[in-house]
This record gives sequence, C-alpha cells and structure tokens, in this order.
Amino acid sequence: MSTVDLRLDKSKHVSPKARAVPQLVKVWLFRLLGSWLWGKSCTVLSSSQSFLGRLRTQLAKDQVSVNLGPALQLHFGSYQPNKRTIARRRGIESLRAIHSWVDFQDLEIFLMGFDMGEQFGHYSSDKAVDPDSLENASSSSQSDAL
Repeated sequence: MSTVDLRLDKSKHVSPKARAVPQLVKVWLFRLLGSWLWGKSCTVLSSSQSFLGRLRTQLAKDQVSVNLGPALQLHFGSYQPNKRTIARRRGIESLRAIHSWVDFQDLEIFLMGFDMGEQFGHYSSDKAVDPDSLENASSSSQSDAL
C-alpha cells in the first residue's frame, strides 16, 4: 500500500525568513515535547496552516453555497428530477451525517471527487483506463470551473 505525502512545497512561494520561523518552531516543539508528542504537534500545525488557507480562500470567494446542478432534466418530452443532481445531494447529505462540521469548501472538494468518479466510470466502462487521461480531463474541468 502506498501513501501520499500531502505536504505542499511552499519553498517557491515563501521567503527564506518566513521558512526559517516554522523550522525554529518545529525544533523548539521537538525539544519541548519530545518524540511522542511530535506527531500531534505536526498535526496541529498542519491543521492551523490548512485553516488559514481555507479561510483566505473562502473569504476571497464569498461563497455561501455549492452548485449541485440542474434540478430538472428533459426526459422523453417531460421534465423529471435530475438523477445526477439527486445523487450529488444525497452524497452531501451522507457526508454531513458523518461529519457535521464540513463547510462549503469541503463540499466543493467532495463534488470534485464525485465528478472524477463519474469521469472514471465513463472512461472505464468502454476500455482500460489510462491514468494520464483522467488527470488531463480533471485539470481541464477544474480550469473550466474557474
């Protein structure tokens, strides 16, 4: 089983002075807390950085809802509830039932995963899936959304 390193390479975007401060904090925390609490402090530090980034993003977007899609679809000359929109709504309801603290940014990321799963289903139903084609499709759909 492989793992994914979720840490961002911020060396391109942060000045050397700003990089030195978190490093000093990490060294100080390690000496103070020892190796047992080191993992816990890294989690707290990472979550704090994530929180600040999420807050900046949400304030910049001024977003108060997510787009689930059209409510109705034309089916054999009459309007019917849109099955895709219903599936997306049910997925969000399930996510909120498990994690009541999710916010709009979490829901947006969830729906991006929903879209990727949908694309994977379309690609894999006909042929063997090329992972590069999925990456290209996801990056183009993300740029379309922006």
